[in-house]
Amino acid sequence: IRLLFRELAALSAVVIIFFIIFFNVTHFLLPISSPSEQQPLVESSRSSTTLPENPTLIEERREFLAVVLSSPSEVRLYTFDWEKHLTLWKILQLNKRPMDAIFADGLLYVAVEQNDEGSVQAWDLTQFELRREYKTGSITSLAVGKDYLFAIAENDVLLIDKETAEITRVPVDGDPLFLEYVSSLDNVFVGMQDAPNIVMINPRIARVAKIIRVSGFPQDMAVTIDQRILTVATRDDDVLSLIPLNLLRQTQAVITGQEPAAVVAGPDGKLLFVANSRSHEVSVVILSQVKRLLNIPVGSGPTKLAVHPDGKKVVVFNSGEGSLSVIDMDSLQERQRLLLSADAVALLMVSGEASSTGVF
Repeated sequence: IRLLFRELAALSAVVIIFFIIFFNVTHFLLPISSPSEQQPLVESSRSSTTLPENPTLIEERREFLAVVLSSPSEVRLYTFDWEKHLTLWKILQLNKRPMDAIFADGLLYVAVEQNDEGSVQAWDLTQFELRREYKTGSITSLAVGKDYLFAIAENDVLLIDKETAEITRVPVDGDPLFLEYVSSLDNVFVGMQDAPNIVMINPRIARVAKIIRVSGFPQDMAVTIDQRILTVATRDDDVLSLIPLNLLRQTQAVITGQEPAAVVAGPDGKLLFVANSRSHEVSVVILSQVKRLLNIPVGSGPTKLAVHPDGKKVVVFNSGEGSLSVIDMDSLQERQRLLLSADAVALLMVSGEASSTGVF
């Protein structure tokens, strides 16, 4: 009996050792993928993507990309899969042609126009319902502040009271092009199309508070996450200008690619991204070093930008071909090219917690 038990024990040990060796060998042979490995560019189109039969509400999706299109007049909502690819989720049809859009206060504000009549529509993206519409007349660029909506109407900036919808017009000397609201100052900044100037408007006194000279003609601007620096892309000298908001003057500049058209700050406050429309690339700038890290090739004529809240994905609208490029920041290369066959007026990266990294 003792001999039998010894033989059984020895056999059991052999079986256990065999399974341990088998498990480790098979585990070692399994392919392991790394997010930093270079992946082939994936080209896709809207027609190749199908919508889910019962799409869930926005709050159940942690983040998504809203692409506001002028023709057709609609907002396309995309989610990201685990491979960092965009997937079309839902389409919000607009009854008027959009001119600009921004996400704030848990609402999607869209500047729209029809038959020379303009307004600002406030959409609830959790229910896809139009909550309010502000009649404004014909407007272009849009920004949202604490108490006011801001819009450009010819040579004026409109201050639209959120509660009463009362409109105050603030004239600016020249041709305003775009707006950027800075919450730390509760002021709105205006990029001028016909002069190398940024105009600062104080909504509490409803007039111009300061004019800031920059190196060239402004094309776009964005404030850093900490609200300390205003960054301005100037198209005629291929420069990204930095304006500390405690000084309200340009102190530094970074050479970008050719004809910068859009700028956005990364969510960690360390990087800036600049879309260069003529050289067809995105410049990555290290803010602390005031230095361009590299240029990443994308599609033809990039003019809009959005950064995912995790900082690992940058989405670019290429106006020259009507497509979206998805840049993977782990590999520093374009991962996906998505054909829209339409003109985007805004890209908005929005999370289900009603927050945004920026509007461009």
